[in-house]
This record gives sequence, structure tokens and C-alpha cells, in this order.
Amino acid sequence: MSLSSPARPGLCRTSRPLGVRLAGSLGTFADGALERCLAELLSSYPGRVIHVDLIAVTSMSLATTALLVTMDDRARRRGGELRLHLSPELERLCETTVRAQARVAPRD
Repeated sequence: MSLSSPARPGLCRTSRPLGVRLAGSLGTFADGALERCLAELLSSYPGRVIHVDLIAVTSMSLATTALLVTMDDRARRRGGELRLHLSPELERLCETTVRAQARVAPRD
């Protein structure tokens, strides 16, 4: 993966594959920079796959997770997608979250 200069610690744009690499604990403090970076990539490369490398992420806020879902929806409306690369820990957390949501009864 080749890197361009980092926008801020923990967030680096990548050119191969096209996307962004994140590291560390992602709280809401990172959401603004991440949203700007992804919006720029989606605008500059409509219809392309944008890779989001989360392998080195140790934790992620629910707001960051919601942001990734929102940006993927935006990408898909333009014929592209976000492709997430997860660490085994984040992958297990995502699977656990999906299973937990499946067990939640709908509200009447």
C-alpha cells in the first residue's frame, strides 16, 4: 500500500489501493477528518471502490461506524462502494453486533 501524506495522526490517504488507512482508537474526534477525506475520494472517483483499511484500529465509536455506513450508502448511490478491511477483533465485533441486532424484537 503506498501512502500519501497523513491528514492527521491515525488517518492516511492511500493510492494503492485507492482509499484511506486508519489506526488507533477512533472516537468522534476523527469523524470530521474521516468524513472530509471519504467525501473527497467519493467526489473525485465516482463509481470506484474506495478501500477503508481498519486493520490497525483498536476501537471505534458507534458514530464512526454510522459514518462508514452513511458514506457507503453515498458511494453506492454513485455506483461505487466502500470496501472495509477489518482486523479479526473488529470483524468479530461486527458479527456479534449483527447477531445481537437480529435477536432484538421490533418495537410495536
